[in-house]
Amino acid sequence: MGDVKMWLRRLRQVGVVIVSGLIGLQLGGLVATETRDVAVYFKVKSARVQVHTTLAKASAGQSQSRAVRSGQLYRGTLPVTSQHTTYRYLKTLTGQPRGWVKQADLQPVQPALVAGHLKRWGTHKRNGHLVLSQPNQQVTVTLAGPPGTIKTAVTQRVAAKKLTEPAVQVIGTTQTSVGQYYLLQINQHRYGWVAASPFDYQAAMVTPIKAKTWRQIDQLIATQSIQGTLLVAKKGQTMPTVRDYGTTDRPSATLDKPTTIYPIASLQKAMTGVMIGQLIQSHQLTLTTTLAKFYPQIPYAKQITMQQLLDHTSGITMNEVAPTRPLSEAAAVQWALKYLTSTNQHHWHYCSANYTLLAGVIRQVTKKTYAENLQQRVLKPAGMTQTAPWSQFAHQEIALPYVATARATTPARHISLPLLSSELGAGDIGTTVMDYYRFVAAFNDGTLLSPHMRTQLTRIRAKTYAAGWYYGTGGGQHASGYDNDISNFYQRTAAGGVTVVFFMNQANHQLAQQLVQRIANLIAAD
Repeated sequence: MGDVKMWLRRLRQVGVVIVSGLIGLQLGGLVATETRDVAVYFKVKSARVQVHTTLAKASAGQSQSRAVRSGQLYRGTLPVTSQHTTYRYLKTLTGQPRGWVKQADLQPVQPALVAGHLKRWGTHKRNGHLVLSQPNQQVTVTLAGPPGTIKTAVTQRVAAKKLTEPAVQVIGTTQTSVGQYYLLQINQHRYGWVAASPFDYQAAMVTPIKAKTWRQIDQLIATQSIQGTLLVAKKGQTMPTVRDYGTTDRPSATLDKPTTIYPIASLQKAMTGVMIGQLIQSHQLTLTTTLAKFYPQIPYAKQITMQQLLDHTSGITMNEVAPTRPLSEAAAVQWALKYLTSTNQHHWHYCSANYTLLAGVIRQVTKKTYAENLQQRVLKPAGMTQTAPWSQFAHQEIALPYVATARATTPARHISLPLLSSELGAGDIGTTVMDYYRFVAAFNDGTLLSPHMRTQLTRIRAKTYAAGWYYGTGGGQHASGYDNDISNFYQRTAAGGVTVVFFMNQANHQLAQQLVQRIANLIAAD
């Protein structure tokens, strides 16, 4: 009996040791999840305090002195005591762990909360840009909401100067207990929130288009029985206005809309021109590099330069010949080589084969496909997410062409994928009016080319044409494309005061071209 009592006494002692060990393990690392998730907020009293990765190291005197921002708000745990000292575990408002800090080094703060997160006092619309008010520094952008206002924050560290570039616009502002935050967009895509403190806000002075002007525009479009998608933007406007007219697909009664995909024909040429400019900028080409370096089999190739291909003064001609099946990129270049004629007459003659050859040059110089180059060099930096070779749009809402007659609207021919595939670099892609607007904005604000390279690429103009667009006196730009009974137009007034992008799946192309000019004039005079 005595042996049994002794055995029970020893078992209880072992149990105490086990429980004590478990408690020690808990205090040696992080506290339990329910303790960590309690919303308690602190500021650090001094700019440099002892920070510990674990409580075990704190108890053993294995501390690390770390600089922390004394004015910054931190989220902490409930108190935990180890070796007669009380600690709190700190995280930033974006969830980044900082470590264990003595409670004596912390100042409790009681900010306004909603469901355990920092309260936001409204979000107000803004239309403007940021100007750096403090020396250049790194800032944190939170994607879903200001720090501390959401449970999980995805963050990005960026140079503050990057947020002052023209493509970055302020579209909103809000206030929390920490301070004011700006909501940003880049290339008309929502980007995230940044603290207002390093910046000054500069409002854009934009006058909304009057209702009377819109009635005039609507009447002009109705008079010509046009179907399509229209985008208009005034300089400084954070988001262009997009209006839809008619249907994309009459049998299914699908309406034209901002996300409707159109083949853009020759409006693509400027994208090819940009990529040639980028290769010149990186010293992989020059404007005087001859075609003989890449396609010596073409007659007079030694007399044809990159500049002449860009400006349609190469002496190359080619009738539009549609293959019977879709072509690969390499086959499209071979198709052009087979059917083009090189005349050695260097007067201006518009010919898409010039740009298919430029696409081939891009492929040879970079050792990548044209589509890969387009994605990396143009679409990604410009924020274009709805643009791709036409063959990739099998299931999207694409525009079908129609023809208006005296009696009714009738379907035109179906869009020819074989024809489009043969026009590599010159008209083989599809996009939306918004994505094309992002492209022209990125071209003109320096996102795609340096100002010097842009000037070099466009200063020599044959018949006012340079590297994909026509240029008017005063710096205005315009371009048009027509293929498969789809009409596309781009018009930008001098200094970018007004931009018009109009894609049409039912129109008289010649009359519509004049209409787009009238729309730009109406908005400029508004």
